[in-house]
Amino acid sequence: MFSVFSKLLMHKKLKFEKGEIELLDQGVSIIPLEYLISLQKSMPSENQLYFSAKEMGVEWFVNMYKEFKINKQDVLDWGVKILALAGWGDIKVVKLDRVKKTYLVEAVNATEAKAYGSSNHAVDHFIRGCFAAGGTVIFDVECDCVESKCISKGDKICEFIVKPSESFDKNEILVKTQLLSSK
Repeated sequence: MFSVFSKLLMHKKLKFEKGEIELLDQGVSIIPLEYLISLQKSMPSENQLYFSAKEMGVEWFVNMYKEFKINKQDVLDWGVKILALAGWGDIKVVKLDRVKKTYLVEAVNATEAKAYGSSNHAVDHFIRGCFAAGGTVIFDVECDCVESKCISKGDKICEFIVKPSESFDKNEILVKTQLLSSK
């Protein structure tokens, strides 16, 4: 994890200057996770956080790809490491299919779900948006992400499925609740 931190500093892609933090040419701030959860719970649709994170994430992954001049597999690897470094949990891409343009991610100790508490639905909307953005960039096609398992629902891990948007079955309950809500 610290090798990623060192590389970001060395390439001047992580800056701490004059009270500002910049990561991959985007301003960031360190805020209590509880603030994000409170904001999420107060939204008319929690999925708004997903759509915002996806939009931000595409720009973030494109910046990473262009600035570091790395291949798209490395963009995914770096993205996962940076999310872990930023405190989003122990994240692993467990399956990647370049032909079908899909990947499966597991998050152990997912901080968003742990901070959210008990729920009857998946709650990791921010990180889900980041994973969808990663798919969109590495596969060059609009992707979305659903969370099929969530610690908040009592699962042992959080599990995310990323694939092209048009390949999701719009009649599935999971898709309806996580992707078809109003932006």
